[in-house]
Amino acid sequence: MPSRTVVSWNIMITGYSKWGRYNEALTFFSNMHHSNMKLNESTFTSVLSVCARIPWLPDGKQIHALALKFGFERFKLVGSSLLYFYSNCFEIGEAQWVFDELSGRNGLLWSLMLVGYVQCNLMSDAFHVFVNRPTRDVVAWTTLISGYSKREDGCERALELFWLMRESGEVTPNEFTMDCVVRACGRLGVLGEGRGVQCS
Repeated sequence: MPSRTVVSWNIMITGYSKWGRYNEALTFFSNMHHSNMKLNESTFTSVLSVCARIPWLPDGKQIHALALKFGFERFKLVGSSLLYFYSNCFEIGEAQWVFDELSGRNGLLWSLMLVGYVQCNLMSDAFHVFVNRPTRDVVAWTTLISGYSKREDGCERALELFWLMRESGEVTPNEFTMDCVVRACGRLGVLGEGRGVQCS
């Protein structure tokens, strides 16, 4: 190209990432940065997603430092990408730091923090985030129920949460919710309750 804009660089990073060519996407980002091209919100969002998918902690931390340097950390999508990155790298302490810093202005972080805790099997922390989040949609309920249903000692808790969800009237369970609950019933061997779930 006679000249390259920030948009053309971002398209290349996103394109390579889309096809799973993550190392090449990171190389493009490095070349972009060293060419003195001005980075923007889309750049940081895309490249942090690449680091989350690998997952590759060292590069992601360097990119976080750049986001801080250029003042992009508090942008909604960049903050969400940071938390997603740290959760995927199982750096839950770093994810919690991002959440504590930014959750007041970024509602999406509540969902990502909940997913992060469930991924790391920290169900007490996940429940704390769930209880304290400003709003709870069906995805939040299902994420928590799913997390408990996968634990040997969590199936009863998963069923309790399901019935609490039904009683609260906040949301209607979807097919993913029902799948988690039926599986929990199967693991517990409670046929009657499983039938009750199907009829609810």
